[in-house]
Amino acid sequence: MFYRGIIFLSTALDKFSLTAFFVTMIFFLVPFSVKADRILRLTPGNDFYQIAPYLDILEDKDKKWDIGDVSSPQFSKKFNPARSQTLNLGITSSAWWARFTIQESPSGISAGAGKKEWFLESSRPFITSFKIYLPEIDNEGSETGNWILSEHGFSDRQNNEISFRKPLLFPLPEKYESPATIYLRFEDITSIFLPLTILTESKYMNQSKHRMLFLGIYLGIIAALALYNLFLFSSLKDRSYLWYSLYVIFLALYFLGTTGSYYKYFSNFTPEKDIRLSLLFLGIALLGAGQFTRSFLMTKLNATKSDRMIMILMASTLVLIMLTPIAGVQILHTSFSYLGLAAPILIIGAGIVCWRQGFRPARFFLMAWMMLCVGGLVFDLTVRGIIPFGAFTFYSLQIGSSSEAILLSFALADRIKTMQHEREEARHGERRYLKLAITDSLTGLYNYRYFRSQIGLEIKRTESLAMPLSLILMDVDDFKKYNDSYGHPAGDKFLASLGGIIYSSIRDSDVGCRYGGEEFALILPGTKVSDAAEVAERIRSTVEKKICTPSPNEKARLTLSIGVAEHIPGQDPPLLILRADKALYQAKHQGKNRTALDRLSS
Repeated sequence: MFYRGIIFLSTALDKFSLTAFFVTMIFFLVPFSVKADRILRLTPGNDFYQIAPYLDILEDKDKKWDIGDVSSPQFSKKFNPARSQTLNLGITSSAWWARFTIQESPSGISAGAGKKEWFLESSRPFITSFKIYLPEIDNEGSETGNWILSEHGFSDRQNNEISFRKPLLFPLPEKYESPATIYLRFEDITSIFLPLTILTESKYMNQSKHRMLFLGIYLGIIAALALYNLFLFSSLKDRSYLWYSLYVIFLALYFLGTTGSYYKYFSNFTPEKDIRLSLLFLGIALLGAGQFTRSFLMTKLNATKSDRMIMILMASTLVLIMLTPIAGVQILHTSFSYLGLAAPILIIGAGIVCWRQGFRPARFFLMAWMMLCVGGLVFDLTVRGIIPFGAFTFYSLQIGSSSEAILLSFALADRIKTMQHEREEARHGERRYLKLAITDSLTGLYNYRYFRSQIGLEIKRTESLAMPLSLILMDVDDFKKYNDSYGHPAGDKFLASLGGIIYSSIRDSDVGCRYGGEEFALILPGTKVSDAAEVAERIRSTVEKKICTPSPNEKARLTLSIGVAEHIPGQDPPLLILRADKALYQAKHQGKNRTALDRLSS
């Protein structure tokens, strides 16, 4: 899971290490040992201590013992060392007792006005029940045998006018000249993870400022990315941006709940309500993550098996969301833990499948989810006590989440670029196929199909502009005889060269087509019949002068017969074609190798 789920898994999956490699490296790189000296000694040179290495713990399954029982000599041997950097007991319904021995060094006690005031604090914002039993110290610095019970923290001293509820910050007595044992009793409706520390007031205030600064930066990053992608959604109508925004917003709200913000700032909130609301936000975030993955990776097409698994995950999450107001907190917590573990596995699996199939944006997608997993791994190793507790390690999951959000934004941008490139290639291919469909492959001119579709359009256009339009039809004289004598390859060679001559003799606005076989047609918009005749004569003259070489030792000449007609407004295209065709045959009957004009046009 994301926060509480990882705490649960760190205990439930103890027999199955997340990764042997990382654990081994951590053991080599991070020195860790249980302190032989079990007394926590407070010195003037330090203002921060972790308590877990000094803790002894005892499970109270029936919740029936009191301070008199656990502090008695009979219970002394029942306590076991915690043996970790942080106290992590996983999901448990038991009450737990812990004890540690503390002593302030003589140099610290004699510091007079500069003497430090110490506090016990947990970085975890809330817990169902937490009691601290402090031994009563008399004026001579000796224990009286009585206990001082404290169950609540206090408000931030610099903001007393605001009711900040910080239930896990407790002031310690002013002096401990002799070793004194402090007892703690705690229980929770979810999991017990307590990063307990003893620190000075100035250290606490400094840490609080840094936590608020980190929280502000994290929420600022998430808000900026969410608003930006919502704007892209409104512009591009691509739902991937909507699901991305839904995911990062509700994941941030979930993390905000894990800091106890709802419990701290809303007086009617209890820890249980805070947990239920946080789990609700986590469920919505999981739904957004699943739908974003399906939309972004197009898993329905690219990874059908992964798509079905993600849909099952989303359906399970939806059921849990509906049960959130009524189900037991521990059941919800455990269920969301499993879903939180399954979600990254399924999503990363889908990303790998799509990446292997050549889906380029899956690279950033995988990097993003890997960052979240690395943050989760660091946090898990922290709560196990393998990595020393610190601001970076404790907030590594939020750091991984913000890094993931940034990389997912990059993935969306890369997806836009990829899709634009694919659209451009598709348009290019469409233009190429369209050109092939309307182009004669031998001559490079338009084909008969294009001529039939274009002649009517050109007539309508020129009529609307009150412009003339002429049509030229030409036929190669005695071409069958040429083919019979020299073969079809020689004939094709001549037709190809004729296509080049026609193309170089007309304007860009003119339409040159292979009408069929050895016949060609030219549509000349904005051209009178006299000007069209000049174009026809230019082509005929060029062909007449051309010497053909059907074979290395043979030479031959071919000529053209051409008919020219000008469009008469109001006439249909077939009539214009018929008139040009009659002019062509007139040129044939007059002896070939000549240009004839339609009588109506002339």
